[in-house]
Amino acid sequence: MGVGLGCSPKENEKQKSSKQSFHLEVVDSVLVEDIIARQLIFQTASEEFLFFRDGVHPRVLAFTQDGVPVHDWTKEGDDPGAFIITTDNLICTQEGNVVTHDSMNGIRVFQPNGDLVFSKRSEAGMPSSFHKLFNIYRDNQVIEKEGVEYLLHHRDVMEAGEGWNHTFFAQRKNLLVTNLENGETKNILPFPKGSKFLNGKAFAFEDFRPVFYFDEDAEILYLAFQNEDILYMYDFSSDQPALVRSLPLNIPGFGGNKGRAFEEIDFGELVVDNYPARILSMEMVDDKILISYTRAATSEELRDLQGVMVKETRRHKMNELWKKLSSEVMVLRDEEVVTYQMEMPDMAFNSFRVIGEDIWFMKPLREEVEQEDFLVYKARLVEK
Repeated sequence: MGVGLGCSPKENEKQKSSKQSFHLEVVDSVLVEDIIARQLIFQTASEEFLFFRDGVHPRVLAFTQDGVPVHDWTKEGDDPGAFIITTDNLICTQEGNVVTHDSMNGIRVFQPNGDLVFSKRSEAGMPSSFHKLFNIYRDNQVIEKEGVEYLLHHRDVMEAGEGWNHTFFAQRKNLLVTNLENGETKNILPFPKGSKFLNGKAFAFEDFRPVFYFDEDAEILYLAFQNEDILYMYDFSSDQPALVRSLPLNIPGFGGNKGRAFEEIDFGELVVDNYPARILSMEMVDDKILISYTRAATSEELRDLQGVMVKETRRHKMNELWKKLSSEVMVLRDEEVVTYQMEMPDMAFNSFRVIGEDIWFMKPLREEVEQEDFLVYKARLVEK
């Protein structure tokens, strides 16, 4: 059963004013130099290496913790390990191997030098489109249950056989769990009771894409859908997660969609509204949950774009609006919102990656300048 633990407007304002209670303190940095790449993007780190990818290309670069290049490999074409990196960012297993996942090719696990050690072909066909621009947030998670490693990942496709009516949402399961030893995959997690996605309306795919984090020690799965500001908590000690409770987040200005008639949204359509609210990522640092999000554009902000036909003027206004809608980070502790606006430094791709107790992010890139050196920071979450 869902238990409403929301905050009143006055409490929201009080919490919003406490945005200085947490910040990031940089504890180390790594400079990688003399790199020729289309767009070098930090992805993840193991105990030995830092891993980067080259834009949307299937090229992976590995560096030591001191920034020394050690591996540079590409998997494309007829290579048995070929993959694309336009969907999920890279993650590491406990052994330090690199995991790639995309809905077209499936799951691949590589040693740091590029040797393929595991492959699970996707059972879905070519996706109709891709779901995001560049960021470095974690999209999936390698978890361990009873000594076996699994990849917990989103179900990033809609299959025609599912139909497109109210039964689609009633029957859909939103996550996949893949055994990284034998490739066995299970569909899990239907929409929970009380979710707006069970209201009989249609929603664009990006609205109900899940964001999640599994706490292995407590065996609790934390999950939200991108356009619904509710945190769902599941007991995931068995094969199928069981909903324990739900927590309304009451994010100021979030303004989630209410759904439309099915004939108004095409099957598989990603987005139907301009500048919608989004929950972007979910991470856990010690006993604190970090949720990155963006609010929706207001009706006044959208009206300001209407009728602007001059290309340069419209581009300027759109860029200004994107700046206003830049992501915020909220912090929860003991299932209570501590702040909706954590103080964050400037970051490349306006995103970060949590690895253990460390928070990694890239120094902002120099606009319209080709770079051959890239700086990555390692920080800790500090309470003031």
